[in-house]
Amino acid sequence: MTRMWLSLFFILNIFLLDESRGEQGFEIQESRYKFLVSTSSFAATNNVSIETEDGDSEASFGSLGQYVNFHYFFKRNLSLKASMYLVLAVDVDVDVQGFDLGVEYFFLDNGSSSEYSFPGGVIESKPVFAPFVSGAAVTRDLQISSTSLKFQGLSVEVGGYYYFDENPYFVRGSIVGESLQNESQRNLNSVGATIGFGLSF
Repeated sequence: MTRMWLSLFFILNIFLLDESRGEQGFEIQESRYKFLVSTSSFAATNNVSIETEDGDSEASFGSLGQYVNFHYFFKRNLSLKASMYLVLAVDVDVDVQGFDLGVEYFFLDNGSSSEYSFPGGVIESKPVFAPFVSGAAVTRDLQISSTSLKFQGLSVEVGGYYYFDENPYFVRGSIVGESLQNESQRNLNSVGATIGFGLSF
């Protein structure tokens, strides 16, 4: 809808503005939010292969934790995302923390708000609902009793942002899947959901 009004404004200026604008023509400058900061709570089920006195075995556990996310938009529909990861509670004696670095792609070309400035006014193009998919390189450090395991791998996330009217705040929800491995060929796989909030600037 905003692009339609913007196109109509261009057409009106072509026909209605007088010749005082000269050969330089009509100029529009775009500025936009390039940063997002958010925090998300998550719940996940995890499966890890570990070495015991009887050989390798698998252990499953549920977890509750927190992401802190930082985004930099280098295009309206594409951002670089870095996340800190910390498990707050699990149903077994496991401590988990880690770091994610990846990119987030917005399907509708509307991940970031934009302002178009021109002589006589400003038009803001702001998303309401912004669905996305992202991929990231992931590290996880697990402390299981006296055993420390370091995992690296990939995560895939699908979700959406909902922006509130007239302010830079949003809520964010997603489904996340992770597949990781360590040097001893042990695996850590997780599937979970996140819900959180943040702001853009």
